[in-house]
Parts: sequence; C-alpha cells; structure tokens
Amino acid sequence: MLHEDGDETVEVLLFAASGDEALTEAFDRAERFDLTVVNDAETALDRMRSGEVPPPQLLLMEFEGDGEGVELLQTVKADEQLRRIPVITISDSPTACEQSYDEQANAHVERPADPDGFDEAVDRIESFWVRAATLPPVTNDS
Repeated sequence: MLHEDGDETVEVLLFAASGDEALTEAFDRAERFDLTVVNDAETALDRMRSGEVPPPQLLLMEFEGDGEGVELLQTVKADEQLRRIPVITISDSPTACEQSYDEQANAHVERPADPDGFDEAVDRIESFWVRAATLPPVTNDS
C-alpha cells in the first residue's frame, strides 16, 4: 500500500491484549503503519492466516512473559507460514525482554512510563522497521 507521499506503508498487526488505548492510539498515529488491532491471540492468528487480506509485515505485541502473548509468539515462530513476520514485543515487565528474545522475538521495546512517551517509542520503531529495515514482502501464499 502507498502512503500519500508515494512511499510504501507497512501492514502491521498490533496484539494489544490489555486494550491499552494510549498504546493503540500511538501506533495508529504512525504515518507509515497500516494498522490492524486485535485483543486476543486467536483473532491475531486468524487474521494472519486468513488468506483474504495480506498478512502483516510486522507483528507488534504486548508481552508480559506469560499467557496469550507467549503462546502467540511461540505459535508464530513455529509456524512455517508465519515465522518470517518480524515480531516486536512491548512490555514494562523486568523479565519480558530476555524472555521475548528467548522466544525468538526480533526486537523488544520497553513500554513508556507515561502515555506521552508512546509517540516517541512508536517513532523509533517506525523509523527502523519502515525506513531502515527490509521487511518480508506481503503475500497471501508465503
């Protein structure tokens, strides 16, 4: 998909289990993200595997080191169809960084302490993953 200035946008799936509005709104404001938000792992997997819409090029996810986040990350990285999707975890848990890398996340971002910090964090994510990194192509038959 093209952004209004002709540059490509990135298909992003945000797994926001907590329903944190500050997090969701900050990612939604990102200029280069074509964002879809889901609040449970089953819906995230359905969205990634549907074949009806392009799969995400980037999975951003809340990750507290237990529950649905861990299961979703493990499932994505074990699935031949999904494992190339880069996964960025976001958390304020002191153990989440290590655990997310142990589970093969591609990056971890510390959750900002105040809602205003989300825009800066999202800008840094967008800057690297959209402007610097080369992401897998969007295909329905990967």
